[in-house]
Amino acid sequence: VDAITLKRTAEPGTETKLGHGLMALDDAFAASAPAKRKSAIEAAASLPLAEATTLLARALANDADPEVRALAASSLGLRPSLTGSARSGASTDPRAEVRRPLRAALEDRAPRVRFAALASLLEIDRAEPLGPVRAALSSQQPDIRIAALGALRPLLATTPARLPIAYVGIIIISLGEAFFDPAAQAALPNVVS
Repeated sequence: VDAITLKRTAEPGTETKLGHGLMALDDAFAASAPAKRKSAIEAAASLPLAEATTLLARALANDADPEVRALAASSLGLRPSLTGSARSGASTDPRAEVRRPLRAALEDRAPRVRFAALASLLEIDRAEPLGPVRAALSSQQPDIRIAALGALRPLLATTPARLPIAYVGIIIISLGEAFFDPAAQAALPNVVS
């Protein structure tokens, strides 16, 4: 993707600015207005380039605005190159680059960012959903641990043989913690229904 900026009357000797389109997108990620950064995230999400995925992961990890971080987290979960399982014959898993910032976002101070990160992890690893659930159960945030329990419910119904006894123990420990954590108690009835 190349960006070429020309004035309306491009005459010989007129300065022409040539640059790669991702550089312009990178500049938009650094804009002071959150609306511009959100637009940059939407633009990056539409590009099927590894560099665009890197920009989204960086926005998730570094942006000051929780709305922008949540949009970046959600956008990572919608990347076609990341969802499902690793490409056959690929030497590296393209999902590995984004798992780290998404897992770190499970500890974000903004709940919306945490939930967007969990949803994206579950989408990216939909073929093997126990990894994201395990990461969420290890979170310091009670709401994310409870959401992980909710994500386990459909797995228990569809693939009980794939869930080792260790996960049942994690569930019991998490439920026990929820009874002692006032923030978690409010959400517990929704999980154990």
